[in-house]
Amino acid sequence: MEHPIWNGQDGEVDWRPVDPRLVWVRLINLALGAVPLSVIAALLSTWWWGPRYGILVASCALVLIAARIVAVARAVRVWAYAETEGHLLIRHGIWTRRLSIVPYGRMQYLDLTADPASRMLGLTTVKLHTAAASTDATVPGLAPPDATALRDRLADVSGARTEGL
Repeated sequence: MEHPIWNGQDGEVDWRPVDPRLVWVRLINLALGAVPLSVIAALLSTWWWGPRYGILVASCALVLIAARIVAVARAVRVWAYAETEGHLLIRHGIWTRRLSIVPYGRMQYLDLTADPASRMLGLTTVKLHTAAASTDATVPGLAPPDATALRDRLADVSGARTEGL
C-alpha cells in the first residue's frame, strides 16, 4: 500500500494537479527533438551500414519514442503541488517518486517561463530559486493566471518570512 503523502488521501495536504494540457506540451517538444534525430540516425545508418541497419535503428527509435509517449502521459498525471502553512510541496516522478519541500523563508526569487509549445497551449511554469543549487522546485503546466497567482502568494509569504532576518 502506498503512503498517503504520495496520493493525497491523508486529508492534511490539498494536492493541486498540473494542467493536463502539459502532456501535449511535452509531446510537442518530444516530436521536435526526438523525431528529427531518429530520422537522421536511421538515414546515416542506412548510408554507412546498409538498409538493414537503417531499419533496425528506425525500429529502435520508434519503440523508444512510444515508451516515452506513455511515460509522459503518466508523469504529468502524478505531478502536483501543495501550499502548506510553512512550505511549498512539489511531487513528481513515476519510476522514482520525488517530493520537494521548499520552506517559504528559503525562497530567493521566482521565475515564470513558457517555451513556444507552452505558450501555444496557454501554459506557464513557475520555478523557485533557493540558495541550494540542487533544489528542484518547478511547477510546470499552469494557466498564466494560476501561475501569476501562485507566484504572488509565494512572494508575499516568502517576503513576510524573511523580513525578520
